[in-house]
Amino acid sequence: MEARPPAPAPVPHAARAPAATARAGAAAAAVPRPATPGPRLEAALRLRLAEHFRYPPLARRRGWEGTVRLGLRIEPDGRLTRVRVLAGSGYGVLDRAAARALERVGRIPEAAGWLGGQPFDMVLPVEYRLVSR
Repeated sequence: MEARPPAPAPVPHAARAPAATARAGAAAAAVPRPATPGPRLEAALRLRLAEHFRYPPLARRRGWEGTVRLGLRIEPDGRLTRVRVLAGSGYGVLDRAAARALERVGRIPEAAGWLGGQPFDMVLPVEYRLVSR
């Protein structure tokens, strides 16, 4: 009986980080920020990331797994900026693939309505796990 290689199980998962430093002055107070945009942003981001998520073939063949912690900012118009690897998985190929996938997402259009004109900083753990079928 021939053994099949394990199939990838993409599990993009997000965690909130403290929001960007609030702007001082009356202008910041005049634009109310939603109490917790994080859960909605997290869900929308995970959904879109799954569309672009790829398990690198080299990593799959070698059985490499790990979690990449990405930092990013969601701008008031929903654009994703400042995408960077905060903590690597131990495998550069996984780290680069996670960052590229998030960059391909590019924008979360509905975020503009949730952010109240303020940017939102997040930490997004991206897990690479192989599972057997």
